[in-house]
Amino acid sequence: MNESPDTPGTRLVTILASDPNPGRVDRGRMGRRNPADTELRPEVPPEDIEVTRAELAELRRRMTRKSA
Repeated sequence: MNESPDTPGTRLVTILASDPNPGRVDRGRMGRRNPADTELRPEVPPEDIEVTRAELAELRRRMTRKSA
């Protein structure tokens, strides 16, 4: 890690764009809430979730190539 010249004591992380594996992903924690996160989140009704899923499915359908 490098020391920032603007703010001494602040550490910077350098990421190489050519690195095919830039970091680790904990698949077991994906989709779960962070227990340290205390910010209130709005409740999303099931109807809104279904409408969003339908819209995403339509977009995916439009993006797929049609065979001739």
